[in-house]
Amino acid sequence: MEKGSLARPPVLLIYDFAVAPEDAPPSLEIARGQEIAKSFSEEVVRKLESVGIAAQCATDSTYVPLHALVVKGQFETIQEGSWAKRVLVGFGAGSSLLQVQVQIYRMAEGGLQRISEVEGQARGNRMPGVAVSGAAAAGTGFLIPVLVNAGLATAREVMGGIQADIDRLAEQFAYKTVAFYHRQGWK
Repeated sequence: MEKGSLARPPVLLIYDFAVAPEDAPPSLEIARGQEIAKSFSEEVVRKLESVGIAAQCATDSTYVPLHALVVKGQFETIQEGSWAKRVLVGFGAGSSLLQVQVQIYRMAEGGLQRISEVEGQARGNRMPGVAVSGAAAAGTGFLIPVLVNAGLATAREVMGGIQADIDRLAEQFAYKTVAFYHRQGWK
């Protein structure tokens, strides 16, 4: 799109991304995926609002005003990974992975018009685990400080996990959205 070719949107609406085909039978895996999708939508809205972009989470009953931008998408991959492998081995073993396909629409007089499609991905952290850090330190006599530091890193990983990937993916989306707004001359 060339600069200024679109009217400034009054709002950017983020719908929870699909996690399975519409006709898939309910399951715990789909329910967990829906929780992740909701968390992603909320995080994207928080990040966009923090940089001054009017954004809100939307549902099928949300009114879509003229010129609004509408974001829909699908999670192609949701892997929460293995906490034990992330903590003990590290270096990406057991890491989580999120991959999304995103479609961006604009509300025109005749209805929604697709203006862009992008992909995104976030993969868990690649830091060393406790077993590797502890083994390396054991030979040097610095086991206790390394286990304390490894424990702090482990705590970050335990607290992060898939939520850290959601945050990274939302950050990527917000960055691309801000760049699009700048190209359009809206920001």
